[in-house]
Amino acid sequence: LMAKLLQAMVDVEARDARGLTALAAAAAARQWDALDVLLREGCRADGSSGTLATAALQKAARPGFGQENAMEQVEKANELLERLRERKNRAPASTLAEYFRRQVRGEVVHGIEPRRFKLVDGELRSRSRHLHLAETETMTMHPRSGRTASLRVITRALVLDPAAPEHEIRFVTLDVSAAASVASVGILDLSRRTLYSEQRLLQAGVSLAAPVVVPRSRLSAPAADGTEAVRASSSGPLAASLPALARAAPPGGL
Repeated sequence: LMAKLLQAMVDVEARDARGLTALAAAAAARQWDALDVLLREGCRADGSSGTLATAALQKAARPGFGQENAMEQVEKANELLERLRERKNRAPASTLAEYFRRQVRGEVVHGIEPRRFKLVDGELRSRSRHLHLAETETMTMHPRSGRTASLRVITRALVLDPAAPEHEIRFVTLDVSAAASVASVGILDLSRRTLYSEQRLLQAGVSLAAPVVVPRSRLSAPAADGTEAVRASSSGPLAASLPALARAAPPGGL
């Protein structure tokens, strides 16, 4: 049952009446294989659930605890305890925006991909095409058919004006040619491109996008459909014709 629920991309952070997640329940029942799967699926290990899971594993890791396969259980518990601690220190990103925000701040993002995406050939790709309509905030829905569409997002954020004090994460759609150019030279002109928030992107039915980091002061007022654009950097007569070049900055560029 758990495998089917996870395949359907249910929320692994769903809580019971006590505020506990499945991670705590699996640990309390000493279901180590289930706990292992939940960690692999991106379940967080902080908060009260993480505390309870840690206590259960520490108890199971003590030699002499339990009877059958004692040493095997101790080794398994120690292995899971180490992974639990690592997950507590490096929780997975809950959204694409969080993933790229952590990237440009210098964090190593390998292994913290949002659960609904997997890293494949240098892209974040949506993992499922078969979600309920209510989950459109986290998966792309084709606007005509109402069915989920596959989304690919390049994994290096492009930064416009890294010296600005405040930035926002937005996304631009790309065709294959533009994506190849970005991958090759690491530069994209945003001056005539439509900017999407993550929620709008996931509702737009697009297949390929790039994350861009834009100064808050350079974002236009949202259009009727919620999309935005980049404002000109000055008000001179030639301002509108100047490019707004976002570059693939090294991690920690902000």
